[in-house]
Amino acid sequence: MRYIESFREGMHVSDVYLCKNKQIQLTKNGKEYGNVVLQDKTGTLDGKIWDPNSLGIDDFDALDYIDVVGDVTSFAGAMQLNIKRVRKAA
Repeated sequence: MRYIESFREGMHVSDVYLCKNKQIQLTKNGKEYGNVVLQDKTGTLDGKIWDPNSLGIDDFDALDYIDVVGDVTSFAGAMQLNIKRVRKAA
């Protein structure tokens, strides 16, 4: 498992984390996206799901463990995870 504190821009992540918070929000253009806060023992990280209709997005809630696949990016000086696939962990 890769811990959140070790994430660096450009890394590819495929692991299980706690979904501390989950919200559907709007971009400046009015397009919906999913905003999740991922957590492990080393910290938290914002995750963005740019396609809120992607498979698995409705299958989990806050405080569920989720299996995410994505890429670490930097936005406004902060690390975030651009989530490509997500599903509730078994």
